[in-house]
Amino acid sequence: MENICRPIEEALVALKIPLKTGVAYGTVWEAGVNAAQYKVPLTDTSVINVNFPLFSFCSMMSKATALLLPHNATEAGSFVSFDLQYIGRKLQSNRALQGYWAKLVHSHAVFDRAKGVPRLRLSYQEPVARTRYLLCQAMELFAVGHEYGHHIEDHSLGGIAGADADFGNISHRHEHEADLISALVSSQIGANPNAPNLFASTGAGAVLMLGATDLVRRAASNKYR
Repeated sequence: MENICRPIEEALVALKIPLKTGVAYGTVWEAGVNAAQYKVPLTDTSVINVNFPLFSFCSMMSKATALLLPHNATEAGSFVSFDLQYIGRKLQSNRALQGYWAKLVHSHAVFDRAKGVPRLRLSYQEPVARTRYLLCQAMELFAVGHEYGHHIEDHSLGGIAGADADFGNISHRHEHEADLISALVSSQIGANPNAPNLFASTGAGAVLMLGATDLVRRAASNKYR
């Protein structure tokens, strides 16, 4: 958590966004791809809890996505392209990837955690491994940054983000405000010239995180039908 929260708080300082009296954070061993922010009564402090399965979900979803993206090798290095036709053909023709995506979404929709998801090994020398790392980092930054957004915007009811969030009972305005803060922070972190992350700076990690949790949410809504 510190490796995620420290750069978020440094970015907030750089953006001159006050953190008030601060945030306490940690992980909880509960099922569900969720993170939550709770106000400490009578203070300007919040507690941010992240369910441990959220990190494994980001890791596996970033791997599943990185394996779909075409990586083009040139003399200057390897570049990722976003050819949707290529991605569609690869997913249709690769049964192992199909199974990985299906099990990944199904297990989190039904069991709130990874269960029975097949292992796909990556070589750390492969360009896809670097893409996977950057995607995972961008997803985690957005998810946790979202909870910092609730704290900064003083959302007294507390914010819950993830696949189990009930948006019927949570203000959409609050969620959008927290998303905007998180996107701003992610952009600041991703634009660091010493450790650039295009997926964070452009919002691609945020889109993947929101889209992935929506897939799980929609699958969960149909699991008993």
